[in-house]
Amino acid sequence: MKTVFQEDQYGCGTACAAMLIGKSYSFAARLVFPDRDFPKQRPISIDTKPLVQAVKEYRKEDHRARISTKRHLRDIEHDALLIGYLMGYDDEKERMHFMVWDPKQKCVRDPKGFERPCRITSYVAFK
Repeated sequence: MKTVFQEDQYGCGTACAAMLIGKSYSFAARLVFPDRDFPKQRPISIDTKPLVQAVKEYRKEDHRARISTKRHLRDIEHDALLIGYLMGYDDEKERMHFMVWDPKQKCVRDPKGFERPCRITSYVAFK
C-alpha cells in the first residue's frame, strides 16, 4: 500500500479512500464526492458512513462493515480505516481525522503526515 497525502484541509477521508482502493487522490475524490465537480470543487469534510460505503462499493465488498474498538491495531488482519481525533490545536479542540492501517507493513498511514498526535478511537476493517 502506498501512502496518499491529503491535498486539502479536510481531505483525510479522500486520501484514505485512495489508499484503501489503490487509486489516486483525484480518483478517490470523484468516488467519494460524486456530486462535486472535482477539481473545481475540492473535497469537503465527510462522515464515516458515506466514506466506508464508497470504499466498500469500489472494492465490491458485500460484508457488513462495522465500527469496532475491540482489537489492538497489530491484530487487525485486513486493511482498515482508522477513526480518531487530532490533538494539540490552540483552541484546545480535537478534530476528527481518518488514517489507514496497512496490515502487510503493520503500520499506520497518515494522510496528514503525522503532523499532530492522533487519538485513535475506532476502526472499520475491509476484507
